[in-house]
Amino acid sequence: MEAEQVLIVASERADASIGQSLSDQLTGTALSAVTAAWRSVTPATFRLIRSAMGDQLPPLGWPEYRAWALGSGIAVPRGGNELEVVPTVRAGQELDPTSRQAYRLLLNCWVAHPEPSFAADAVAWAIGLRAWAELSELWLGQLLPAGSWRDPEVIRLLSGLPPEARRKGPLLTIAWARARAQALGGSAGERQRQRDQLADATLLHARWREADGLDAMLLSASLWMNSQREVPGIDPTSALELAWDGQKEAALFLERRRAEATGFSGRAEAIFRASSAQISLARGDLERAVIEAERSAMLDPEISAAIADGVAALARELAGGRDVAAQPGRDRADLHHELPRGLSAADSRAAVLAEALRAIRTLDQEAAERAMAQLRTMPTGATLWPVVLFAESLQAALWGDPEWALAELDDARAQHSMGSVEQLEPLGRSLLQRARVTLLERLGATATARSAARELSPEWRALAEARCLIWAGDHDAARRVADEGIFDAGTWLGDRLALRAIRVGAQLLDPAAGESIRADAVQEVIAICLKRHSLLPVALLPVELRSRMIATYLSRAQSAVMSPVESVLLERLRAVSPLSSSAAPPVRLTRREKLLLPLLASADAVPDIAASLHVSPNTVRTQVVNLRKKFGAASRTELVRSARNAGLLQM
Repeated sequence: MEAEQVLIVASERADASIGQSLSDQLTGTALSAVTAAWRSVTPATFRLIRSAMGDQLPPLGWPEYRAWALGSGIAVPRGGNELEVVPTVRAGQELDPTSRQAYRLLLNCWVAHPEPSFAADAVAWAIGLRAWAELSELWLGQLLPAGSWRDPEVIRLLSGLPPEARRKGPLLTIAWARARAQALGGSAGERQRQRDQLADATLLHARWREADGLDAMLLSASLWMNSQREVPGIDPTSALELAWDGQKEAALFLERRRAEATGFSGRAEAIFRASSAQISLARGDLERAVIEAERSAMLDPEISAAIADGVAALARELAGGRDVAAQPGRDRADLHHELPRGLSAADSRAAVLAEALRAIRTLDQEAAERAMAQLRTMPTGATLWPVVLFAESLQAALWGDPEWALAELDDARAQHSMGSVEQLEPLGRSLLQRARVTLLERLGATATARSAARELSPEWRALAEARCLIWAGDHDAARRVADEGIFDAGTWLGDRLALRAIRVGAQLLDPAAGESIRADAVQEVIAICLKRHSLLPVALLPVELRSRMIATYLSRAQSAVMSPVESVLLERLRAVSPLSSSAAPPVRLTRREKLLLPLLASADAVPDIAASLHVSPNTVRTQVVNLRKKFGAASRTELVRSARNAGLLQM
């Protein structure tokens, strides 16, 4: 025991001796300030200190440094090789020049060589320096990708960020709200995050025009724009237009500064453009949504991959544009809910929805079901739910049960109306109405479907109305509406192709048109559909008409050589089921009803039909009532359509 005490005393004297020799070699001030910037020091910490100070630090190892720190009273032993640094700066206290220099030295070194285990220290240095813009970049570029933001000490520091930090570094609003939510956990934390971000966006960032610097202005504007969709008590359409007015003002200011060659970061503008893309999508301006998303991709492909590419792909699918798939972003999963409210979550859902709509467009049932199943595994929320219901309505019309899908559509609208405004925004309102029209057509309620179609905005109306008319058997009217829509500059590209298919279908049933002309028209429109991998224009036509068009095409295409892809697509088109899986049992007709049905499909009035059958008009009316009951039709037009769909009446 005495020998051990002698060794301990000798070690302490040696530490003191080394500390004294270091005091002779160093001014002590710089090293003291650098050491005081840490919570504790270890051999790993010392390596970073040595890297940061470079030539300012004389050659020495961990034992000499440890002895100096203990001898000077800067640190005290904690256990093993770790020393606890004695605090010299209180939280929120202004740093003296020497300490600022030390914090800056260490922060620059960590940013150049980020070590996740020192992430909390780096955050503390940035907070001490009040380098809010730099902390914002550090959070977005380092902490999020590495997952270091989940460190308990990082969460503690970020959850205490003052309003000044969130105003000067707008992305810190999201970091702060997320840290506070993480501390609470569960659904309570998520609700708190939403409240915190909305409060900051409407209070701190409403004066985005007065932000310090162009980057802060663009990011504040992005937060404020997105918050307008969430502010309670504001009409959704008015809120979107208010947000878009702000976007135009910020974009104009940006272009003026760009012309003056004033510096700003591409990343801040990329986030602003991504936010603009999502606002454009909600407004139903699909072309502008693609333009803004592509600008984001040019400025910062990595950010765009997480918050803009999916929106661009979805907008193209809805408009019927070129077939471009959204590439999954490298950090998409970790960026979920981290960027301006909803940007990453909405873009992830948009990318999957684009995949689903692409599969539906090519009649790939398995791929469509996989995409919709993936959508159900994503974090819950109401983001883009009208687009989800629109995709499900197309699935039901092609392969499922339209009656069940219509009931689900009405139920979902009632549920979401309590906590979402997307059904009142231009895109959501139009897609939900289009979904309803599609399902009503399949159920034979063409009069109700056409009434719903007339409520759509002009750019969405033509196709819905023309398809209602072709399903109702009013071929001349369908052709007229299709012609108007085809030549309307506001009609979407995909709708224009579908209107051409309706026009050609109506022409195919017109005996006045030459057989060769009709066949050529069918050949052309189906060839275009196959080339563009867009089969919905033909697949959603009435069963008998679709079958005749395919037969006409095949009779002309037998000598032509089709590519393997075109052959697969054509086979899918032929395989689309003529009836839903829940179709009613076959309707049994009496002999008189079989004679009456073709006459009801004509334009003849009841007295004329009665005269041709040599019965009274009242007898014909009674038989029509009985037929309508058998087919569940509300009108003569719906009766004829249902009979055609059941294969009991030829075109």
